Amino acid sequence: MPVKVLLRSDGAAWGVAFVAFLLNQAVNAGAGLYVAAHLDPASFGTVNIARTLLFLAATVMPLGLDLALQRSFATQAVDEARRTHVLGMLRTIPIVLSLAVLGLMAAGGANLLEMTMLAGPGFSAALLVTLIALPFWADLAVLGGAFRGRFDPLPSLIAQSIVQPLVRLIATVGLLHSGFEFWSLPGGLAAGYAAGWACLLPRTRREFGFFRWPASNAMPELKAILRYSLPLGLALIGGSALRMTDVLMVGAFQSSAEAGRYAVTLLLAQLVALVGAASGQTLGPRIAESHARSDSAAIATLQRSNMALVALVAAPLLASILFWGDRITLLIGDAYRVDGVVLALLGVAAAITAVTGNLGHSLGMTGHHKAEAGIVWLALAAQLALCAVLVPMWGQTGAAIAVLVAVTALWLLRILTIYRRLNIVLLGLAPVYPFLAAVAIGLAVWLIDQWIGVRTITSTALACLLAVSLYGAILWPFRAHLQIGQSLRILTTRRAS
Repeated sequence: MPVKVLLRSDGAAWGVAFVAFLLNQAVNAGAGLYVAAHLDPASFGTVNIARTLLFLAATVMPLGLDLALQRSFATQAVDEARRTHVLGMLRTIPIVLSLAVLGLMAAGGANLLEMTMLAGPGFSAALLVTLIALPFWADLAVLGGAFRGRFDPLPSLIAQSIVQPLVRLIATVGLLHSGFEFWSLPGGLAAGYAAGWACLLPRTRREFGFFRWPASNAMPELKAILRYSLPLGLALIGGSALRMTDVLMVGAFQSSAEAGRYAVTLLLAQLVALVGAASGQTLGPRIAESHARSDSAAIATLQRSNMALVALVAAPLLASILFWGDRITLLIGDAYRVDGVVLALLGVAAAITAVTGNLGHSLGMTGHHKAEAGIVWLALAAQLALCAVLVPMWGQTGAAIAVLVAVTALWLLRILTIYRRLNIVLLGLAPVYPFLAAVAIGLAVWLIDQWIGVRTITSTALACLLAVSLYGAILWPFRAHLQIGQSLRILTTRRAS
C-alpha cells in the first residue's frame, strides 16, 4: 500500500507525545527529588510509598481499557454514535471502582495497611490524600485510549501530560513553601490530576457526549472490548508492579528511611527509561493498524526503528547517571547517599526497559494479549521471589538485582514469543552500540573530572554536558548510517487505509 504522511495535526502527535510524556515524567522525578530535599528519608519514604500505591491502583482501575480502546477504535469500522455509547458505559467502570477503593481506604483500609505492612509516620493520612487523584487519573487513562484510537491524541496529551504535571508542580511547590512539607507530594498529585481531568472534560463532551447506557446494538462491541481489555489490564498491572514493588519490598523488609533512599536512586535510574516510554506513546495504534492489514514487515520496521532511536537518546543519559548520579546529594543532602552498585544495576535495568519495553505492543495489539499478560506476570513473580529472598539479606542491592533479573527475563521472553507467534525477529546488537560509545565517552570525561578534583553542582553539570556533547559530535558524522531520519519518518507516518 502507498505510504502517506500524516495530516499536520497528526504528524505533530508523535513529537508532542514524546515531549509531553517527558515533561510529565520529569515533573514526577523532579518534584520527588525536590520534596526529598525538604523531608527526612523516613518521611519521604512514607509519602513515596503512598505515591507508589496510587500508581499501582491507577494501573489497575482502567482494567486495560486504555489499550483496548486504542486497538478497537484504530482497527474497527464503527460509526461514531456507537462509539460514543460504548465509551460512555466503559468510562463509568473505572470511576466507580476508584471511588470504591477510596471509600474502602477511608473506612479503615489505610489504617490497616499502616498497622500491618507499611508502617511510617502519617502513612494512612498521606495515602488518603494521594488517592483523591485516583478517579481523575483512571478516567483520563480511558479517555486517552479513546483519543489515541482515533489517531487524535493531542487533547488527551495536553490534559494528562502538560496541564496535569504543571498544576501538580505548582501545587507541590506552593504547599512545600507554605509549611505543609509532608502534604506537598500527596496534595500536588490530587490537584494535578483533578486539573487535567477538568481541562479535558469540555473536549470530551463535544467528542463523546456524557455518560450513558449503551444502545442495544452497541452491546456486542462493548463486550468484545471488555474481553480484550481484561488480559491487557493484567499485563499493565504486572508491568506497573515490576516498576514499583521493589520500593514496597524495601519499605516492608527494611524501613521507611531505607525506602526513601532507594526511591531517590530509582528516580535517577528511571530517567533513562523515560525515552522509551515517551517514544511508545503513539506506537500501539500503529501496530494494531499494521496487524489489521496483516503487514508483519511494518510491525518489525516500527519496532526496530523505535528501538534504534531510543537507544541513541537513552545512551548518554545512562552514562551521565552511572558516572555522576551519586552527586545528587549535592542537591538534596547527604542523608540520601546513593550506593553506586545499586545505581549501576538499576541504570542497566532502565536501559533495557527503555529499548525493549515497547515490544509488548507487538503482542498486546495483535491478538496475543494473553501471552503478553502471562509473560509479564512470570517476570513479576520472579522479581517478587528474588526480592523476598535478597532484600532481607542485602537491602537495596538485593532489590536492584531482582529488578535487573526480572527486566532481562521479560525482554527475552517477549523476543521469543514474538518470534514464535508472529515470525518476527527483533533480537540484534544494533541498539547496544550507542550505549557502549556513551559509556566509553562518559568514562573518559569522568576520569578527567576526577583528576581536576572539583565536586560541585556546576562542575557536575559541565561534565555531563561535555560527555553528551562529545557523544553527539562523534555520532553526527554517522547519522546517515544510523538512519536517524528514516527511523523518525517511519514512526511519524502511517499507511493509507
